[in-house]
Amino acid sequence: MPPSASRPRSSKRSGGTVGTEPAASGPRKTVETAEGRISLSIAGRGAAAVEGARTGYSGRMELRTHLGIDASLVGTPEILGEGRARAVLRTAAAMAADDRGLVHGGFVFGLVDLAAMAAVNDPNVVLGAADVQFVAPVRVGDEVVAEATVREAQGRKRQVAVTARVGETTVVTGTLLAFVLDRHVLDGR
Repeated sequence: MPPSASRPRSSKRSGGTVGTEPAASGPRKTVETAEGRISLSIAGRGAAAVEGARTGYSGRMELRTHLGIDASLVGTPEILGEGRARAVLRTAAAMAADDRGLVHGGFVFGLVDLAAMAAVNDPNVVLGAADVQFVAPVRVGDEVVAEATVREAQGRKRQVAVTARVGETTVVTGTLLAFVLDRHVLDGR
């Protein structure tokens, strides 16, 4: 198979089937889940445009941050809009804090952090502070959906409201403070 072509493959990382297809507008990566399909368009400088096919979100924005994240650990951005994002995490046995299946809060925090950073959607965004409350437990096997909305933008500072739910039950709520830097936080280090 030539280097420009690729084969579909199954992946535990995404929770479904992943494929890469060359297209007229550039290569596309798709993730098939039980709930629907997420389509990623690999565009310039490694950015990925995310379309929420099953959600009815008809817009299209490029995801420009956190592109190297392992979705099996902190979730996958499902839809993006100006100043808002939604991400989904399907919890797994490896996330259990005990033998009863309680998911460690760090994984759920990673999900709300990912949703918040995607809502800001700048390649140089970093988390500065967080004020979150864990209000209900998450169990192995739960699907956690986080929503994030930029509530305030002042200079480099972004205040982002976050909520994570399992079904109708809120499990995390709070505010994250993010900063948009002029360059990558590791440059010059």
